[in-house]
Amino acid sequence: MNEVTLNELKESFDIDVSWPETLGWVKVFHLTNGAGVKFSGDLYWDTHDGYNIVWHNGMAPEMADRPEFEYMLDSYTTDVSFVPPYGDLSDAGMDGA
Repeated sequence: MNEVTLNELKESFDIDVSWPETLGWVKVFHLTNGAGVKFSGDLYWDTHDGYNIVWHNGMAPEMADRPEFEYMLDSYTTDVSFVPPYGDLSDAGMDGA
């Protein structure tokens, strides 16, 4: 089998790449409630499916089922000084996805 070389690639194609383009990401997070119970998971986001959380050990706080939980977690871990109240999100048509 012949390997493709950089020269062969450049000679065979006009190459136009936009870089970088973020199509998705993952954040690992840890939460501890007032009783000392710990929750952790992976917060995923991608352009096609929006947010998704995979909880470590299958344990999730009750709050995780509420609207905008993923968005608030993402906002807090990005810039805690700019987390809009839930009403502001609803008025803007945000659906968390």
